[in-house]
Amino acid sequence: MDIAKTRLETIQKPIFSFIFICIVIYVVYMIYTKYLKKKIMGNKYLLFSNKNTRSPLLIPNNEIKTNKDKDENINNTIGRLQNPLDEYSFTLILKMNIEEYYTNMGYWKHILHKGTKSSDLYESTKYNENEWELIKKEYNYMCPGLWLHPSENKMRVVFDVFQLEDVQSEEHALQISSVTELTPIERKTQGFPLIKQEIIDIPDIPLKKDTTIIIEVDRTSVSIRIDGKYKIFHTLSGLIKINNGPMEVHKKPTYNGKIIECTFIPKIVSKEELKNFL
Repeated sequence: MDIAKTRLETIQKPIFSFIFICIVIYVVYMIYTKYLKKKIMGNKYLLFSNKNTRSPLLIPNNEIKTNKDKDENINNTIGRLQNPLDEYSFTLILKMNIEEYYTNMGYWKHILHKGTKSSDLYESTKYNENEWELIKKEYNYMCPGLWLHPSENKMRVVFDVFQLEDVQSEEHALQISSVTELTPIERKTQGFPLIKQEIIDIPDIPLKKDTTIIIEVDRTSVSIRIDGKYKIFHTLSGLIKINNGPMEVHKKPTYNGKIIECTFIPKIVSKEELKNFL
């Protein structure tokens, strides 16, 4: 009996040791991938970090700067704004915290947009929920653009897309029946293809917590995830039109809260890579 017990203990010891080593390796791996990997390897696509809504931010297109926010005494590194590698696809990853929804209640609240430059970032031009057309007029180009709804818990995402629309021949000097009949030079001369602003509204954005919003644009397909879970799939009516304008962040009026990290990747990334940002 004692011999059998001794043999059993002899067998069990290496098994328990192996299990213990596996658990330790797993824990170390999880800590590395979740907390250390990004710090060690860095994030070359990071545009800025730790930016609250007290002061707006302007990021010139295709420039690298380092800006020190004196109010918060935090270094905000502004990275390179790169256009999509294939001209049409990108991934925007926004980690933010909306403290409350009552600041500037009743008016559209600016988060960020890339495109038309404001005359004054600090100048507050307020538009209520029925005046979105005025925002479209003021910001001719937004791709992408992010706004919070004046009175509902919704985030509006804006894209400029190429829109090939049919043209009434009697209304056109070239007497054509369709835009597709125009040569590329004629389209450019006549202002074709048309640029149309397309919007997607994301409902139920979490409040008072760190939230990661991932917007993937794959040519004409858009997928939006919140904290890793798919929220919206959308098909655009045309290819997106990336502009050469700067990115503006927290233009007045805006919400109350902060953007913890904003990452703009000029391509579609794998699911494994996305895990590094959650």
